[in-house]
Amino acid sequence: MSRFIAAVVLVLSGATASVADQSVTPADSPLTKFRGVVALCGRTDSASVIACASYISGFVQGSIATQGALVEEAVADQVIQGKVIPTDQGIDAALVKAVKSLPKLFCIEAPWTAGYVRAVVAQYAREHPDALNDAPDVHMLNIFAKAFPCARS
Repeated sequence: MSRFIAAVVLVLSGATASVADQSVTPADSPLTKFRGVVALCGRTDSASVIACASYISGFVQGSIATQGALVEEAVADQVIQGKVIPTDQGIDAALVKAVKSLPKLFCIEAPWTAGYVRAVVAQYAREHPDALNDAPDVHMLNIFAKAFPCARS
């Protein structure tokens, strides 16, 4: 099991077994470019599939956490400015209002599979070859917005 975990770490870092003892800085990671994410998610070996699924899960969780932090920061600013009464009820009401007013980038309403997202990543890369050398974050947001659109109300 520890060799499997080590293989996943190597895949995520972009290292190979022959260079595993060399240090890899975050800037050296192939995942700093969309090309690296596409390559990782395009492989079919077990370690790569797990690493891709982990990357995708981390991206989704990070996006959700970031939106939550933005909402909390906005409400905290409103409390400081005296626009929200600093009680549990006042803060809760402001949080609900802030969440409703925040534009949703993507909406995952049902269980999703990493295989589906891997396929969407590959399709997006084929449609946008000019994006391969960019940072992956904006492109991953575009991919999720297309794969998991929010219902229009």
